[in-house]
Amino acid sequence: ARFPKILDCRLKGDSLYLEAAGGSEIRIWAGDPSYIRVPLVLKPGRVTISLVQHFKGYEDKFVVQLFKNAELLDENVIHFIPGTPRLVSIPIKTSFAGKSPKGMAEIPSGEFTCVIRRDSSTLEPFIAFPDYTKPRKINIPRFFMDAYPVTNQQYYKFIQSSHYLPKDTSNFLRHWVNHNPPIGMEKHPVVFVSLEDARAYATWAGKRLPTEIEWQYAAQGNDGRKYPWGNTMDSTRCNFKLNHSTEVGLFPDGKSPFGIQDMTGNVWQLTDDVYDNGSYQFNIIRGGSFYSPGSSMWYVAGGPVPVNHPEMILIVSPSLDRCSTVGFRCVKDAD
Repeated sequence: ARFPKILDCRLKGDSLYLEAAGGSEIRIWAGDPSYIRVPLVLKPGRVTISLVQHFKGYEDKFVVQLFKNAELLDENVIHFIPGTPRLVSIPIKTSFAGKSPKGMAEIPSGEFTCVIRRDSSTLEPFIAFPDYTKPRKINIPRFFMDAYPVTNQQYYKFIQSSHYLPKDTSNFLRHWVNHNPPIGMEKHPVVFVSLEDARAYATWAGKRLPTEIEWQYAAQGNDGRKYPWGNTMDSTRCNFKLNHSTEVGLFPDGKSPFGIQDMTGNVWQLTDDVYDNGSYQFNIIRGGSFYSPGSSMWYVAGGPVPVNHPEMILIVSPSLDRCSTVGFRCVKDAD
């Protein structure tokens, strides 16, 4: 016996895409259907759901059934490999802008061939990264990106205006003195901020954090270059392992094809992408930093890194996530 193909299911990361041409309901089971379980019931049509949202902590087989009243019309079985990182964050669009806001640069729309690859010398198998090594062609809509990472001075204005204070204040802006940016470091990238702290600033500014793909496209352009300026490392175009951060804009010759500066070497930059592998959640960071440890493989790669090189921060707690080498920049959606 064989079911007619009425139900179509595709799994991409954490997202399960469903399409049913007919029927009265879709039932999704975590594991085999059973009288002692309750399935997730959806209406037929085109549907996308997050597995983590609806089946948190479950990793194995999913059975998707299409019913018309009490009659089973079609069935798909989806196998999820345990430990596979699943993208669980969904960017929330900002208000649309027609032209570049102050301090931002336009990133034009285009078809982007994206390849994300970690240097073999920095590979370590403790927690698997998403496998994006195969080229993917992605249509990128026009958007705007901060020309520089958010600075101590800008974050200070945010706090003064919004009176923002995180619930967990441990290590929050740890390098500041008496609640003020260190003298002489006003234009250095702000650090000792968590993902929540960065998102709070972005929301206040009418912006959001970039996705990993948006960050790489803005840094790389569409010619597949290794660094923002080209394919060869040039220590005069970035903060090259200086063991301290530098003022933003200090290396204008290191700008990307779209005029974005400080994309590599100064501080790691948070993206909006959060993954869940069933045991851990982690956030993707990009760009490398001024700090370049070399004594152990357990240290995160430092110094400037290629723009297609990802690293991660395990999401444990804001106090532990804040560190001296990680900052952020923002983007805004275009109309």
